[in-house]
Amino acid sequence: MIPPASGIPNFLRSINSSTFTSDLDRQATIREAHALVSRLETAWDTSSRICMAYPGLLACVKTALDLGLFRSWLDKNDGAPLTADELHTLVPHCDKMLLLRILRHLANTNCLWLRTGTATTENASDEEDLVRYEMTPYVRGQVEIDLASQTEKTLLWALPIMMSLPPFFKSINYENPGGEGKDVTKYFTGGLSIWEYLQQNEGWADVFGRLMKATGRLRGDLTELVEGVDLTCESDSEVLLVDVGGNVGHDLMDFRRRFPNAHGRLILQDLPHVIETASQVEQFGIERMGYDFFTPQTVQGAKAYLLHNILHDWSDEDVKKILQNMKSALKRGYSKLLILDMVVSETDPELRETSFDWVMTIYGSGMERTEKHWRSLIGPLGLKITNIWRSPKFPEGLIEVELA
Repeated sequence: MIPPASGIPNFLRSINSSTFTSDLDRQATIREAHALVSRLETAWDTSSRICMAYPGLLACVKTALDLGLFRSWLDKNDGAPLTADELHTLVPHCDKMLLLRILRHLANTNCLWLRTGTATTENASDEEDLVRYEMTPYVRGQVEIDLASQTEKTLLWALPIMMSLPPFFKSINYENPGGEGKDVTKYFTGGLSIWEYLQQNEGWADVFGRLMKATGRLRGDLTELVEGVDLTCESDSEVLLVDVGGNVGHDLMDFRRRFPNAHGRLILQDLPHVIETASQVEQFGIERMGYDFFTPQTVQGAKAYLLHNILHDWSDEDVKKILQNMKSALKRGYSKLLILDMVVSETDPELRETSFDWVMTIYGSGMERTEKHWRSLIGPLGLKITNIWRSPKFPEGLIEVELA
């Protein structure tokens, strides 16, 4: 029952993530909450939030990370509510006024929770002595899940490149990016691809690797999506699954844990400099192989080839090249190509889908795609979609493809 207007703030405060037993219901409520904010705001409120609050928020979070505030707060107090003075003792090398300004903005953007009470010391006379700041899951996650890697990625290259999109679009006469001369990162860097750009800047590729590990932990085990797929081999000498562009092998390790008795070889493929860092997969019996998916697939006739969050990095033209290279390895009536990627709603896409879509623009002019879009890419190549397995927890879908 909706309370009177005066009781609505308290009613809203009573709702949190534990209110929901279904993640779909939670996501739907988040969407309605964002819509509610938009309806409540004036035009100036919305403009200030987007143009001032959010840029300032990123600056505050990164500064707090650089100060070591969040790490020290967790190590010494497990994120428990602390006053500004108590937090200042954790980072005494930071001017107290600067710290107060950071804390206030983090609280006003709901990245810290405010707890008010009575003063605990005889000399507590300032208003800030009555206020305690408590970590939200977002701030805690900067350290515990290394969401700091996403903050760093955004400030190091994602945001600067994205801010060059308007003049870039103008320069290509507002065509959809992709193909020769239509890569915003090359426009921004003077000719370097995003991967070359990261390699050129010391430590940036490591930030990207940390982000992939962090998102892998958040996403969890997605191997549940392959349970409906026929993935069986007669002997251990056959190749069961090739993870193409699989980074350091999280998916194959999850697969081995979930299906420890599955027959067949598991092969991890990525660029040589990435494969060198994936030694941990060998304890799971996973083979490592250097490979560039813009060249013909070197492993022929495997039962399945996995492309997890690979194709959304690339334009339609490049996706066709990648799929052609995969197609050349497929054995008719036997092999499958498994594309684990977003399948965006045709009519009602979620914020996380459209957000990822714009982020992917800076990675090889990539994008997120609808089912109709996927079919328009795959069908003309002599391939066919046999199933799309959707997860109730994640925006990804598993697209099962065979030779037509």
